[in-house]
Amino acid sequence: MSNLQVLIITGMSGAGKSLALDFLEDRGYYCVDNLPPKLIPTFIDLCLGSDDLNKIALGIDIRGGRFFSDLDNALTAVKQKEVSYRIVYIEADNEVLVNRFKETRRLHPLNDQYNNLLDSINGERSVLLPLRLNADILINTTGLRPLQLKDKLFSYLDVYRSGKMMEISVMSFGFKNGIPLDADLVFDVRFLPNPYYDPMLRSRRGIERDVQEFIWKHPLAHEYLQKLTDLLLFSIPQYELEGKTQLTIAIGCTGGHHRSVAVADKLYNILLHKQYSVSVKHRDINVER
Repeated sequence: MSNLQVLIITGMSGAGKSLALDFLEDRGYYCVDNLPPKLIPTFIDLCLGSDDLNKIALGIDIRGGRFFSDLDNALTAVKQKEVSYRIVYIEADNEVLVNRFKETRRLHPLNDQYNNLLDSINGERSVLLPLRLNADILINTTGLRPLQLKDKLFSYLDVYRSGKMMEISVMSFGFKNGIPLDADLVFDVRFLPNPYYDPMLRSRRGIERDVQEFIWKHPLAHEYLQKLTDLLLFSIPQYELEGKTQLTIAIGCTGGHHRSVAVADKLYNILLHKQYSVSVKHRDINVER
């Protein structure tokens, strides 16, 4: 695999792609804006043959017109050269994009194809959707000042380059003792069947087999765990992209003895199996009622 670093900067017109390229150029990237996608493989060959170019950023967007449809084939060709690349997709909300075009008095690249500015923006968003779905880094510049865009862009790139894994802490707790102050995500499992009302299980804890069997024999518990897992497996990579280095997931029941402990243990093992750096803690497991 080549050591050449390639960034594809793309996204919505008016969202800040040119500004991102300026920042990258200041950071030592060789930047080319509005390169016809068909020429990307040829340009990559030139860079591979140069000792001076090891970081490049290519601005690719809808301005390429009919050439834009060549992008998929061009990126496939890049992969065949054993050159890795990352797609940075920059976007903003419609209202923000409309205001930016009005302020600059520039025409939208699709102005000739649509009746008004908003339709042009929506048309572009539709065309770019497949590219957005395949993006490695997604930045929404709504409400961002230029320096904030710069900080966000480089925080994402630093995470990718370092290969550092976010540290995930799964914690069980009891609501009666207060929500953990350091929790990033809080989930309430007090609706699950409660072992407390079984006299044989009341004094036991969620790490014990008979308590876990009581909880997991109910289909509701399995359905909830699946939905919670799906949500977290979607969310965790997004937090990593944001540059977050630590994430605390708090699971709460009434006392923090049974249900939250069992769910936290299950969740810990699922994330561990998914190769995440994860630990588990039962804050209130020994706190008496």
